[in-house]
Amino acid sequence: MKMKTRTVMKPLSGTLGLGVALSAVTACSSDGDVSDDAELSIVGDRSLYLENGERTDLEVRYHDELDEPLHGTVQFSVDGDAQGAELTSATAGTDDNGIASVTLDGSAEEQASFTVSASAPDADAVSFNVTIEEPAAPLDPEGTYEVHSTFNLVDGLEDGTVKDVVDHVTAFADDPGAALLGILYDLAEDILPSDLDRDQVELIGSALTIVLENEFEEFGEILSVAQDINDVLHNFEVVSELEVNGSRQSLSSDHSLTGVVIPLGNEEYAFTMSDLEVDDIDAYSVSADLTEDESELTVERHSLPVAYGAMLRIVLNKALVNAIDSDADDLADLLEGAINGCDNVADRLKEQLEEWEVPFISDIPESFFDAACGFAINQGVEQLFSFLEDQFEGTAVEFRIEGTARPVDTDNDGLANVLRDGIWEGEVTYADEGVAAELSGSDNEFHGDRIDD
Repeated sequence: MKMKTRTVMKPLSGTLGLGVALSAVTACSSDGDVSDDAELSIVGDRSLYLENGERTDLEVRYHDELDEPLHGTVQFSVDGDAQGAELTSATAGTDDNGIASVTLDGSAEEQASFTVSASAPDADAVSFNVTIEEPAAPLDPEGTYEVHSTFNLVDGLEDGTVKDVVDHVTAFADDPGAALLGILYDLAEDILPSDLDRDQVELIGSALTIVLENEFEEFGEILSVAQDINDVLHNFEVVSELEVNGSRQSLSSDHSLTGVVIPLGNEEYAFTMSDLEVDDIDAYSVSADLTEDESELTVERHSLPVAYGAMLRIVLNKALVNAIDSDADDLADLLEGAINGCDNVADRLKEQLEEWEVPFISDIPESFFDAACGFAINQGVEQLFSFLEDQFEGTAVEFRIEGTARPVDTDNDGLANVLRDGIWEGEVTYADEGVAAELSGSDNEFHGDRIDD
């Protein structure tokens, strides 16, 4: 086979184009014949618009006039002022399809417009038109953010008072009838005949539960408080201010709790620390760090002690009571209104027991029927609330947390405006018991919005 060889001298411009490169290149078709009518074609777009720092592959196809691929070497050169953008290689061999490719690194010192030319023996050169955007200003995370965090305070807890509270609330929410039975045993000691056995009392309790659920609208709302409390324990939303200070090379932060938000049903109840009669809670000079690629802001581990029992007491008397009856001022007012709705319960309880043909109904005094509804409601809700208050009163919860979030500049002014995809990790410690609930994953999220100018 006759081979044609040409020596080609091409100047290189740009970062890789200092000096002159000499290369002996042979262009052959795939069947081995020498091509006199070679062509170069750009693969993809001729005009390229890159963000500063973006990398992209430049591809050309070397072929003959019949579009058969040619084997050979393609030379690439930068023409114009690339402001520091550069090719990773000045030459590239073709593959079996005649494709040659090099990578352009678009890390320019400022906005740049230039061309990249590709040439090969016996073919006219082709050029890419490249525009690179002006470098973005370094992201500045310094500022104050209002942060909303959601914590799961109980999952992962082992034995202890706090776990007992959670189990008690969950049981009350899952089976209010069983909770009522315990209350009725107290009532039975004072009113019911002493010769009624446990099975008979349970039968009365089952009847009372049915009547209350069917005839007494407020009863279902009151029982829902247990589920609401359960939700609060598992989804405790804290509002705080995170102030990031210093330069990129030396960041610190101050973190202050400013309130809580209690979601109940379709409503949210927000409380400041003043509303909760709790002093300000602060952590100062907490180390912070912004990754080199500006994708992650880290706030190092710090402690925030919370008087959880005192806060819960206020929440019980304000948020939960208001969620059940917006006209009630506190628990006592709620119970008084609920008991006033008991008028029809005594008659329906008798009817329910008669429907079941309870043989000992004649042994049950009228005073029991008259007192059952009010006693059950009063004692049921009060027992639940008192249990929680007694167990949590004075309880200190300490958040030992560290967090990461993605700072985002939404208006291109160089300042981070929001903190997205935040995750807290660490633990919540119940100081009185020395037990801790581990914090990790999606149960303990946060987001932040800049609140300073």
